[in-house]
Amino acid sequence: LQSRKGKSIIDISLIADEVREVDFEDDMNVDTQDSSQKNNAINGLLGNKQQRTAAVPLRKKEAVDHLTRQAELGGIFLLRMPQGMGRRASNTTKFSKKNGITWKVEFNFHFPSYSAITKQENGESKLPKFLRVESEMNENSTWLDALSKLLDVHPGNSAIRSQLKMFANERREKLVMLMKRLPCSSAAPQYLQFDPNATLKESLKGRTIIEFPTVEVIFEADKGRFPLFIGVVS
Repeated sequence: LQSRKGKSIIDISLIADEVREVDFEDDMNVDTQDSSQKNNAINGLLGNKQQRTAAVPLRKKEAVDHLTRQAELGGIFLLRMPQGMGRRASNTTKFSKKNGITWKVEFNFHFPSYSAITKQENGESKLPKFLRVESEMNENSTWLDALSKLLDVHPGNSAIRSQLKMFANERREKLVMLMKRLPCSSAAPQYLQFDPNATLKESLKGRTIIEFPTVEVIFEADKGRFPLFIGVVS
């Protein structure tokens, strides 16, 4: 547009296409002689153009936890704790393309509850309620392999075998392995029983784990102390 004095007011050629898309109150019946409406339309388009060309901050790409992703591919819902938390810091679970996931497994060996073994004559307990042992097992290993690593004679495990002598002397089929079902009430926990011949990968599929599996190892006679959610998990 130019004034009568020849001074340029504004060049609308660059936004001609956009002017055509303006929807006035009278729809397409726009009075081209109404300079007031034209100026309002142009000013509005210029404002929109500036908004569109303004720099839009890019959303920061969230880091993908590699271990969580690999567990997810195997059907395992792995929950990671914040950095610096004890369970997160102690987690030695790792993944490799060759071997898959090698889990850190926390075993709680619960000593039997019957008094003839666990209590002295004065009623005081001879043994702790349970002994916690940490191990690392590949996802393709069975739970029997995991027990064998701790309870059978192997180089370097004599100290732990001595502490777990009661379990080492028991027949393997008399030992029961359970994992707490998550989520569940802390006041009324429920447990899943693992098939000792199943692999870790098979047993953990479809389960929720916080950092790494914690498995309760008990004697068959004490099974009633741990209410089961369902039967044996293969």
